[in-house]
Amino acid sequence: MAGAPQSRTATTLARAYEAVVYLLAFGVLVNAFIAGRSLIGEWDIVVHGIIGNVVFVFAVAAVVIALIAKAARATIIATAVLAVLVFAQVGLGYSGRDSLDAMAWHIPNGVLIMGLAMWVAARASFRRAV
Repeated sequence: MAGAPQSRTATTLARAYEAVVYLLAFGVLVNAFIAGRSLIGEWDIVVHGIIGNVVFVFAVAAVVIALIAKAARATIIATAVLAVLVFAQVGLGYSGRDSLDAMAWHIPNGVLIMGLAMWVAARASFRRAV
């Protein structure tokens, strides 16, 4: 997604990838806020789960776009790791209903996902800008 002048398709794929990873990161941020409010009522935790599932769709979409765009190996690997972490996060979220250990791991994994998502998004923006 970087280097010599890109074709129109490559540019479109690069922008789509960038948009998807930023939406993913934004979804994680919104979910962190909602999780903090989940102590107040059931509505919040249901919405938290729905957004978590949407974030997973974004993670899979980002991997697919990176592969179709023939992105740099590091981009594909980082995006795949992000998707695996999000997959685990969804599993931890559902398991956390019955397991305090799963619930405890759900929080730091979310922080890790946020950090990696922002790194991947910033890298995509930088690579597209140069």
